[in-house]
Amino acid sequence: MKHETKRLMAGAAVLASLIVPGLAAARQLEIVDAWARATPTGVETAAAYLKIENIGDADRLVAARSPVSREVQIHDTVRNGLFMRMVRLDALELPAASVTEFAPGGRHLMFIGIAGPFIPGRAIELTLVFERSGERTVVVPVRDARSGQP
Repeated sequence: MKHETKRLMAGAAVLASLIVPGLAAARQLEIVDAWARATPTGVETAAAYLKIENIGDADRLVAARSPVSREVQIHDTVRNGLFMRMVRLDALELPAASVTEFAPGGRHLMFIGIAGPFIPGRAIELTLVFERSGERTVVVPVRDARSGQP
């Protein structure tokens, strides 16, 4: 019996050593001010915006996904001469002790192949995948960007 207890304790210690650093890393990132732009019926893409507050070490946003779309891409908007264009990013650096903002006209998350319109007053689920901090799922309210109201 003592041998099994020791094995269980050793297993619990190994599991704790794997979980605790992940929890500490997750607490270093806060996702705030998230919102998604309402869309009309028939549109197949949508955008979401948020801020990632990183109070810890540098990290990277490497992916995003949502059950309401086929794909979620990380985009930035760049100037090309007189024109602005969207550029898909494979990942986004999140410097230590920084705030990274996703906002209209700039960085954003693009939902490709949405299942239906994003309706003001409703919310969508969004999972962000970080290189060091793992996954974070947030509930993102949908609002009409013209009125600024949810």
